[in-house]
Amino acid sequence: MTVFTRIESKNQFKFDILLPNENESGTFDIVSNAAKSLGFLAFTERLNWIQISSGNVYNHFRTLLKQCQTIISDAIYEHPHVFNQIVEGQSPLEILIKADCSYADKLIKKHLKTDKHIPRFHDAHRTKSALARAISLGKTEVVHSLLKYYCRRSEENPISWTLTVVPAFASLRTVYPDFALEFMRRISYLPVKDDIIRTDLEENYAYSKIEELDYESKENIWQRLMTWWLKSEKEFDRRVETATELVRIPHKTHPARECVVPLPDFTVYKPTPKSIQKPVETSRIPILRKIVNYLLFRKIRSPFIEEVLSGRYEMFGEPAMEAVINFKWRKFGRLRAFMLLSIFMFYASVFLFGVSMKEGSDPLIRKIAMSIVLVVGFCYFGLEVMQMMGQLESYWFSPYNWLDLARSVFPMVVAGHYIRDIPPTNGLRGTAMIFVYLNLVSPIFLLLIYIY
Repeated sequence: MTVFTRIESKNQFKFDILLPNENESGTFDIVSNAAKSLGFLAFTERLNWIQISSGNVYNHFRTLLKQCQTIISDAIYEHPHVFNQIVEGQSPLEILIKADCSYADKLIKKHLKTDKHIPRFHDAHRTKSALARAISLGKTEVVHSLLKYYCRRSEENPISWTLTVVPAFASLRTVYPDFALEFMRRISYLPVKDDIIRTDLEENYAYSKIEELDYESKENIWQRLMTWWLKSEKEFDRRVETATELVRIPHKTHPARECVVPLPDFTVYKPTPKSIQKPVETSRIPILRKIVNYLLFRKIRSPFIEEVLSGRYEMFGEPAMEAVINFKWRKFGRLRAFMLLSIFMFYASVFLFGVSMKEGSDPLIRKIAMSIVLVVGFCYFGLEVMQMMGQLESYWFSPYNWLDLARSVFPMVVAGHYIRDIPPTNGLRGTAMIFVYLNLVSPIFLLLIYIY
């Protein structure tokens, strides 16, 4: 039996509600309609409270509210799978979130207590979810309840329960920074389960193996340098196996154990959707079109880079974030840092050698040196252009970016003068040498600070 109910008043406001008959089981349509009706009833109650606050209208209105809540409550316990279904990009849970009323919030908390909620994405791009919807609508209690639910389930099994958190992390940090910090703290020190496959792939999980073993003996400079460089998996395995004392981390102490950070895709640069790129196949120069597409859409960064550029660094002191950083260092950062530092030292040496040659020296040697400077400097300038496209809103506010830009532009200008047999002015040559010196000394200085 389908019941249509109408309420009228002097202002002629009305609504229709579709209710199931007594023997009809809970389905997606029934629960979705009840959730929509609950939201509409709550909105009507706030908007027209005076008209429905007395007499038979009030009793009838409260009966409708109770019926909708009963339908949803029964479905929570008898048909919980309905709330995990997604039809046309919506689920009953998301409809309850959009209802934006205290009745719906209580039902959401009741649903989460059953441990039947499964985090799922509502679109093909894997960005929309119940958590993202709650954050966008400013549903503080719902957001907190969902995060607590995901953290609690992650303690039982770290896999899959934080899938929807990572795409929404940037908005979570912006709207609810305290919740983001609390979440990062709660997922620290999650023990590795036996069924987790250890991997070094970025798209899976950043694994944290206990690294800070504080022994009584102090390390010398060489040992600290090797510790900084040799943060390998074998070294961590050896330390965990031979550790006989507690791991000491600032303000935290727990037994030595292997932990997991359940943040899949947190360090992955997602590819740019093909729908917003110009097709490579129709271009006359496909390679050039690929480069242009890459530069134009470099803004699509990984969630980790978004956190770095956000300027909020309080969560970087948490063990989970430290594990992610160390994972990135072991995966590619160590090798890339070594290569970039070696290339720059070669670049700086060739440039300083070329500008320091005496006037009577062989001009061919100087031209070869300046040609190398010109090629390497152009590569550095290309890297800076990529950073400009990726950090368009913040690139020019960092003094380090200005320093990196100057270390490529000024030496290139000086090299161009020498190649054309036009001696540069002493001011131009001295300025280029200063920027090259600064870029050469700064990484060495930071390394010495870390060692000491």
